[in-house]
Amino acid sequence: MAIRKKSNKNPPLLSHEFLLQNHADIVSCLAMLFLLGLMFEVTAKGAIIFVALQYNVTRPATEN
Repeated sequence: MAIRKKSNKNPPLLSHEFLLQNHADIVSCLAMLFLLGLMFEVTAKGAIIFVALQYNVTRPATEN
């Protein structure tokens, strides 16, 4: 049986191989950035849109 030589080349950034090898790291970084966005008041308003349940509230039109 032949010994396979490991390739020391890194796959190009944003290639299919790169995403397959690093998908857990990418998702965890996105989750940390999202949670960091919830911590500060300036960015929390934008981040809360993805957390809070949003309901389609319709208001009846009033006749003037």
